[in-house]
Amino acid sequence: MTPEQIARILTYASRVYAPAGIEFTFDPASDVARVNNDLLYYDCTLSPTTDLNAPKEAPPACDPKPNNDERNRIAQFYPGKLVVYFSVGIKPQYDANARKWKMDTPRGGSWSNHFDWFVLMDPGNWEQWLAHEIGHYLHLVHSMSLQPRFLNDQITADGKPELGARSLVRDYGVKNGIPKADDVNVFENDKDICAANPTILCVRDAPPDPGSALFQAVPTENSIRPHVGS
Repeated sequence: MTPEQIARILTYASRVYAPAGIEFTFDPASDVARVNNDLLYYDCTLSPTTDLNAPKEAPPACDPKPNNDERNRIAQFYPGKLVVYFSVGIKPQYDANARKWKMDTPRGGSWSNHFDWFVLMDPGNWEQWLAHEIGHYLHLVHSMSLQPRFLNDQITADGKPELGARSLVRDYGVKNGIPKADDVNVFENDKDICAANPTILCVRDAPPDPGSALFQAVPTENSIRPHVGS
């Protein structure tokens, strides 16, 4: 990641969070630190006695705690700042040709949460993902739960039945004995996550969210839109 790329994706994040009065400032000259540290580069640490010649069915134990602890340790040297790590994140992968395990597989993803002191980014992620992960850092949880692909029930290509949005909404209301206007809450996930994790000081204001696939499948269907968030 270049400082210019970081500035661009933070500008996008500022637009996302502007309704909440949050703006991210960034100085390319002073807010970038390049650190050569294996604990930051790798996503987990192998034991000194690890046998990388073990068979595919016996993956080596790789402990992520030392790596995460190091990220937290370094992040706390920057009080008052949002610390974002851009790293490849190597982990073990079995090499079928060499018939051994190798530490050469990139993480291929980004993550954050409400208790670590940092946001961890895959350098290949695009601008929306940093805004997304900052949300978790700020104690926001996923709003989506069930994500139907169809409005009505379908039989998939492999012959299996798949419930559509209408059935999911109807069945949820019948099961819980609630007013029809509340049936769409089958697609609200943040309240359930917050209730199950009382240590998260999360925000529960996201509307029910059935995901984007439903709207892509029925682009002219407006009857359910007033109740859900895309």
